Amino acid sequence: MALSLSENAMKYVLEHVSEGAMLAVAMVWIEGARVCVVLVLRREVELIESKRILAVDLNVIHGGIAWVVVERDRALKRGVLRQNISSSSLFALLELILKKKGFINC
Repeated sequence: MALSLSENAMKYVLEHVSEGAMLAVAMVWIEGARVCVVLVLRREVELIESKRILAVDLNVIHGGIAWVVVERDRALKRGVLRQNISSSSLFALLELILKKKGFINC
């Protein structure tokens, strides 16, 4: 099966492959009259010791997306990004962002 990708998607894939990324997962599905494609690339990276960590909890979707910034053993900041967001709205928002960036072509 051969599918055409947008110019932005091709540029993204070629750039990351040239940096050593490899295709990890490819998914293709049909949604109505559209063919949707997702390519997941992975690469080995050097471990960097972080001073601060941003933790995001997506399991609290019914009450928003919870986040906290942690440094060593204490929480510096915390909050909830979006109140009462449904999982379908979250995926729709993610799809919209990826479409605008040109990473998905459906």
